[in-house]
Amino acid sequence: MKKPRPPMRSASFHLEPLQLARLRRLHAVTKVPQAALVREGVDAMLEAREAQLAGQGVELPALELPAAPDADAPEGATAAEAS
Repeated sequence: MKKPRPPMRSASFHLEPLQLARLRRLHAVTKVPQAALVREGVDAMLEAREAQLAGQGVELPALELPAAPDADAPEGATAAEAS
């Protein structure tokens, strides 16, 4: 069973033509959405870089994730504003 992902946030980035062509080819063969392939690649790169830094004794600061939006809050309002 797949682990549910948290809500997605939009990001914009640029790819080289060869990267985009390879991504499209992989999508065409696997039918895995391009966005999912990009997320997998980002996860793999982050894990590799974090492991590399850990091997060098670099301690990364704790992550500060934004709070999840409140399901009962009006569109665009934060949980605190909806209370």
